[in-house]
Amino acid sequence: MLKYVNTGPRFYRKNPVYPHSRHHAEFQLIASGTACPWYEDDRDVSLDPLSPRLWVHAKQQVHGWRDTTDTPCEIAVFHFSALHPLMEDLLRSSPVLSIPVTREASRDILARAESAKALAAGATAENILTLEKLHLDLSILVLRNSAFPAKSHAASQAEQRVEEACGLYIGHLREQWTAERIARRIGLSPPHLRRMFLQVKGRPPKEVYTEIRMGIARRRLQLGQETLAELSEQLGFSEPSAFSRAYTRYYGHSPRRAGKLKP
Repeated sequence: MLKYVNTGPRFYRKNPVYPHSRHHAEFQLIASGTACPWYEDDRDVSLDPLSPRLWVHAKQQVHGWRDTTDTPCEIAVFHFSALHPLMEDLLRSSPVLSIPVTREASRDILARAESAKALAAGATAENILTLEKLHLDLSILVLRNSAFPAKSHAASQAEQRVEEACGLYIGHLREQWTAERIARRIGLSPPHLRRMFLQVKGRPPKEVYTEIRMGIARRRLQLGQETLAELSEQLGFSEPSAFSRAYTRYYGHSPRRAGKLKP
């Protein structure tokens, strides 16, 4: 079911969307421009800015949007609360998909996004079916350009649960959810989730969570948009001095040496 749709120009360099977890699966078309997803793990996202591209993110996949230029990008974005089972299977193994599309397909998606705005406002039977067809057509486009995973179901499930756990941790940095609370939130015992982390990441949850937390701290420092106190609070530290000590232990130098801080 379509929960959100929007279109139009975006200036993601001036107004970036900071990485966060979403309740619904997201399909976002970058029809023109150089915008790309933004991930807290600082992964490299390379793309051809001349080619329209459809990005698909599974539910709870933590991401945002940013740009390296001041030129606008034209986008169409859709959030779906439920997907076809084939799409669900694909996203369980690959929670982020990047699909190049033709300019003709890009124009069609933009036009259908505009129509979907009006259709979503009126819950008639015809509108509901038309929006369902939109979801199916987008899914067909993605599935046609994606290879189904060859991994075992157990391996795929472990990766999905570990990804879900990391997303919950990032989404609750301020509250500092424990590994035990995260495990129970996704319906697993702490020892079971620990085994999955060792299988997928080669390390226990607390080590992975610390790496995520310190990586976020380093990138936020490089942005230079927060004070030490603000950053400490957002990362779940009791006070700035506690953050400074943890950062220094992890990286071998103080936060002030890592980047800029607002006075």
